[in-house]
Amino acid sequence: MSDDDHVTSQGMEVGDYLEGGRYEVSNVVGSSSDGGNKAAFWEEHTGCSFSDQTCSMLGCGNDAEVGGHMYVKRLSRFCWILPICQECNKNPDLDYPCFMETKANVKLVAREMTDEMYE
Repeated sequence: MSDDDHVTSQGMEVGDYLEGGRYEVSNVVGSSSDGGNKAAFWEEHTGCSFSDQTCSMLGCGNDAEVGGHMYVKRLSRFCWILPICQECNKNPDLDYPCFMETKANVKLVAREMTDEMYE
């Protein structure tokens, strides 16, 4: 997303999703305490099959393996669940405060922040 693009999470609730365009994202540090299956959470709220997804990170062609907890630049109200591969999920160069761009037309689902997550 360019700095000229304006996306807001105002009026959104947990389970709502963003789609279209590219987003600058960063892995949430401290998200392992958020239990439950994030791939299933993403499927439930998008209506899409997680098993059909490739990693959402630009330049990565791996299959999506996990629903990664991501910050989206300039959208700090939630963390966001995004289909990514384990390699990108564990990449320290993608941990906050570093940001990388997603592929176009990804779907990011809003998720509550926990006390263990920080920016």
